[in-house]
Amino acid sequence: MRYLLSGHFERHAASRGFTFVEILVVLAVMVIIVAITMNGIINYGHRQQYLQFAREVADGVAEARAKTIAGVGDTTHGVYISPTTIEFFTGSTPTVGDPGNTIIAVPPYINATSTLSGGVQYVTFARLTGAPSVTGTIEIGHRREAATTTLTIYASGLVQ
Repeated sequence: MRYLLSGHFERHAASRGFTFVEILVVLAVMVIIVAITMNGIINYGHRQQYLQFAREVADGVAEARAKTIAGVGDTTHGVYISPTTIEFFTGSTPTVGDPGNTIIAVPPYINATSTLSGGVQYVTFARLTGAPSVTGTIEIGHRREAATTTLTIYASGLVQ
């Protein structure tokens, strides 16, 4: 560009287009937007997996009680809670890692803890009444977010 006496700038035909610096700035902004968006998508996916895991555990506890009341397998059913797995088993005591158990691995970003009476890590249900062997809570927490789901096992056997 050249300054003219009239106070205006004269543009040359060769000055059309974008400079390398302008292109780099646009690319940098796009990379930042993509990074923020991807982080949100990943966090949303983890949140949904956490909620699904909590529902699966709650449904599994209710199913163990229902199977016991219904007399499925002519035995009792229960749930064993550890920091790495949740196991649904048959019988009055769990055999951890038994191939007959339904085992759900606890994802690495989820905490699963139990505060059951008697300090045990499992609960079974009584035939006919569905009363639990112990009462207490199972807490499922998301490590990256301040989210916790608490399942309370009442003396009646109901789980909320």
